[in-house]
Amino acid sequence: MPDEDKAVLDEMARNLQFVREQVADLHRKTDEVLKGFPAGDPDGHRRYHEEVMQQMAERRRLRQELLTHLLKAASWPALVGVFIVLWKYAKSQFFNH
Repeated sequence: MPDEDKAVLDEMARNLQFVREQVADLHRKTDEVLKGFPAGDPDGHRRYHEEVMQQMAERRRLRQELLTHLLKAASWPALVGVFIVLWKYAKSQFFNH
């Protein structure tokens, strides 16, 4: 085998070994990342967070609806109170003189 061919084959062998080492390193890192999730289940972890975010959105919506309802309910007594005060003022100004 010519030296030039042997050099090419040696270079290819080194490159192949490098690729194998990189793939092994990626597998090791992937395994480490997966160990960080409960039961090694990243999809279940994602679903859990989506559920928590949905519950937070529902609570936020419920609080907003409750506040809106309370403001609407409180506006009628306030309006009646203002009307009574104006009526008493008008009555004292026009009918007691």
